[in-house]
Amino acid sequence: MAVRTDHERSRTVVPWLQRTRREGGNEMNDTLILSSNAPRLVKHANMIVVTTPLDAINWLEDRRSISTVILAGAYARNDELASFLTEAYPTVHLEHEG
Repeated sequence: MAVRTDHERSRTVVPWLQRTRREGGNEMNDTLILSSNAPRLVKHANMIVVTTPLDAINWLEDRRSISTVILAGAYARNDELASFLTEAYPTVHLEHEG
């Protein structure tokens, strides 16, 4: 399995987000990205980047405007986390990087 650099990871998440907004999704809502590489990811308006699941949960509890959560990096392969987020926040759309 090839290891992707932080720059390569950010290039996969940001175009997906831009494409989703162009297609009519998430036009005025925030997107939360959960990634252990967050400080190196590109940040855009309406995008919140956090590094721990607890931070993601805190944002989801405090901000009702979050409509999409993207699990990136190692979190994209965490099925238990994805299941928890889906059950706890059924109105939030969950995506996996890549």
